[in-house]
Amino acid sequence: MFNADEADTDEVLSVDRRSDEDQTVISVRGEIDASTAPRLRDALQPLFGGTSRVVLDLQAVDFIDSSGLRVILDAHKGCDGRLWLRGLSPATERLLDITGLRRHLQVLN
Repeated sequence: MFNADEADTDEVLSVDRRSDEDQTVISVRGEIDASTAPRLRDALQPLFGGTSRVVLDLQAVDFIDSSGLRVILDAHKGCDGRLWLRGLSPATERLLDITGLRRHLQVLN
């Protein structure tokens, strides 16, 4: 289980969680694929059903596949629309556009 201000790392993905009274920021670095998506899911699930905003910072994400998209969609639903994406790379923006998911997700500039 993740606690505030806890980081989890491995060779391919690192997930860092920082919380304050208004929001929780989950910063992700590396690749989100079938082997690493469960780590991101585990970081996001404790935030489901809460009341504060959840910001998923993807600025340092090099690659994301359908497994990563599934985790983001599940988090969006689990957080009752309180999930915001930040730091999208052009490739991630294109993936969200192609799949039609961008219109369902909130993106911070």
